[in-house]
Amino acid sequence: MKNNFLAVLKTKFVFLWLSQLLSQVTGNLINFTIALIIFEKTSSTVAVSLVWFFYAIPALILGPFSGVIVDLVDKRKILIFTNFIQTIIVFSYLMFKIKFWVIYSLVFLYSLFNQLYVPAEGATLPFLIPKKLYATANTLFMFTTNATFFIGFSLAGFLIRILGKENVFIIGGISLLMATLAVRFLPKNIVGERKRVTNPIIFFKKFKEGYKYIKNNPLIIFPLCLIIASQIIVGILGITVPTYAKEVLNIPVVDAGLAVVSPAGAGALIGGILATKKLTQRVRKKIIVSSGLAFASFSFIFLGLIISFISPGIRIIFSAIFAFLLGMAFVFLIVPSQTFIQIVTPKKFYGRIYGVLGFLITLASVMPILMIGTLVDLLGIKIILTMIGFLTLGAFLISLKEPYEIIKNNQV
Repeated sequence: MKNNFLAVLKTKFVFLWLSQLLSQVTGNLINFTIALIIFEKTSSTVAVSLVWFFYAIPALILGPFSGVIVDLVDKRKILIFTNFIQTIIVFSYLMFKIKFWVIYSLVFLYSLFNQLYVPAEGATLPFLIPKKLYATANTLFMFTTNATFFIGFSLAGFLIRILGKENVFIIGGISLLMATLAVRFLPKNIVGERKRVTNPIIFFKKFKEGYKYIKNNPLIIFPLCLIIASQIIVGILGITVPTYAKEVLNIPVVDAGLAVVSPAGAGALIGGILATKKLTQRVRKKIIVSSGLAFASFSFIFLGLIISFISPGIRIIFSAIFAFLLGMAFVFLIVPSQTFIQIVTPKKFYGRIYGVLGFLITLASVMPILMIGTLVDLLGIKIILTMIGFLTLGAFLISLKEPYEIIKNNQV
């Protein structure tokens, strides 16, 4: 497996990966700093939650069409353009002296261009490496997504204390500029359709083709749903971790990252390695996915229901263990699902599939994430986690019967 990672990093995929690394670290740095600025000015969690809301709006507006644009335009140019514009947006925070009234507008603009960057990033991967390395590359992408969350938030607190908030934006802008330079080394003319479409009628025809392809190919619906559900749950957990630390573990909120988030990140790393190893050994994806659902359901039920019967003195140990299993479970769900979608989907549809995926994740998560605070206040964090656990258990039972991996020359 070590040779697989080396093989991936010897291709031009390494420049795409570097761009992802720099972009996501920057995103987490900026998000933490913006949340801190707004909270300092308003002392309102509602005002902070509106940051996520304004970040989500572009996905609902542009998301359905972004995949079509990505499929019809040179993906390298999209990656260069979006990284560069986002660099300007980050530096713009300094131009406006981080005024409160303009923050939401800049968040909206940053997200707007991200709607093109993300599907272009995912759709570029298959053009850079052979199919046998898809699982390894997806593991690197998944590991980067989790690692940059921890790195970004950890660095943000450290940099704010020693350099000040404004300098965080300078560092973020430089990081995005480096991401722009990285994608310039990608191959030119990475275009799924190999042609440009300027006629609006043809454009909307291509837009409909993406949704029609998903509708007519039920084999990819289940892995798409798994990815969407996983991202929604991650978003919900991101909001509830502080409450869990305070109400269940009885530890300071500032220790929530060390107690819960860090073990989950370690689990994601180990899970990525194991998932890739199993896929390269031609272990059926369905087995890996079902294992992930089993780990997730048991972990949620334990964290929400069973932990009440554990002595308060050792709860933090058990919570770390099951957070580790949760991190592993999410990777077990996402890596095989993404690999499966890339294998069965024609290259010309890659952008549209990733565009649809981003749109559906946002559409499905807007209300749950905005309302989760109220639900936790009304029902309690334990009940919410227990409910998620039983819902995941239902998905596990469905996965045992879902023959979504019937591919020519592959086992189910």
